[in-house]
Amino acid sequence: MISQKNLRVFVYLLIIFFSINYIFFTYRFFVRENGFILGDWLINYAGGFVRRGLVGEIIINLVNLFKLDIIFVSFVVVSTLFSFFLYYLIKLIKSSNISFFILIIIFSPATLLFNLFDPLAVGRKEIIFFLYLLIYLEFRDHIYSRILLIPGSLICMLTHELFILLCPFFFISRYFANNQIKLKNFSIEFLIIFLSVIYLFIIIFFSNPDISKMCLKLLEEGLGQNGKICLAISSTQKSSFVLGSYIKDIFYIKYYFIFFVLISLPIYIVLTENLSKNYLISCVFIVLTILPFFSLFLIVNDWGRYLNIFSMYWMIILLHNSKKIINEIKIKKIYLFLVFLFSSTWYMPHCCPELHFKDKIYNSSTNYLIERINYRFNYFK
Repeated sequence: MISQKNLRVFVYLLIIFFSINYIFFTYRFFVRENGFILGDWLINYAGGFVRRGLVGEIIINLVNLFKLDIIFVSFVVVSTLFSFFLYYLIKLIKSSNISFFILIIIFSPATLLFNLFDPLAVGRKEIIFFLYLLIYLEFRDHIYSRILLIPGSLICMLTHELFILLCPFFFISRYFANNQIKLKNFSIEFLIIFLSVIYLFIIIFFSNPDISKMCLKLLEEGLGQNGKICLAISSTQKSSFVLGSYIKDIFYIKYYFIFFVLISLPIYIVLTENLSKNYLISCVFIVLTILPFFSLFLIVNDWGRYLNIFSMYWMIILLHNSKKIINEIKIKKIYLFLVFLFSSTWYMPHCCPELHFKDKIYNSSTNYLIERINYRFNYFK
């Protein structure tokens, strides 16, 4: 049998690989001025109030104040956020009682391994979402929780408006804490969703920024040499969406449905077995948390990224609630092999499944990782 102490060693090793991969590729994409990764962090208010512009405005002001390189400052800001995320995640794991299926979730290709198998998902703004949830769970019962969490939720919304889709997780997490539904117990959660709705209303009806001025600001800071740095900025402009284009794509429907099942099944088992939740209630919780993402699936192609956010939020919430399990859980050694089997037999791309599975119906994560490594070696020959 493997004790909790030894189980955590395996988790910490995974976090080390996860961290090295995250920092390396974040720096690489920033130096290459990736328009959808670095560009998203540098959306700013030079052309007027715009969604997702808070962090970019802060970075540009720091650059101008201290006369520093904008890529360097961007990397330091994102790395600092990532470091805080790691701190609270490790702190959570250290106090958790990890069962076999929670271990399955931790080692799932949809959670910590997601960025390893698909580096193009690295350095994205969802790291702020993950950090906020960890801070929320850490401080929500403190007397000064509103002073910290309410402004924090607004910062998340000013960084990325899709934070509103995550509100059901906070209500469910609060329910887990109290095991009852009393409206007065959900005051923080109601304030979070209220501010999110108000902010969403403002950006939909009152935000009309000058995109050219926003891009010009980045050009003045020495960016834009590859001509792609404004890709994410351009996406903030109001435009008409073609609904349903990805829903009709057989690759998206088939593969991401399979991924969703592989993600949801261990979550369901932990809810029903470890946390003793009703079977029907457990299904309702999963449906309520995935339902808001359906609006995104109609208009964007990054389905893998949003399933990763869904998976990470559940992983963090289940880890937090596993602390309630009094008796130490021990796992048979053979279970580690099953965890490895689960994590090595599939992977989830952040988008575009047709590029991954058009020529081969199935590809394991280990085989895909080897293919990527071989490609890099041949590329540099």
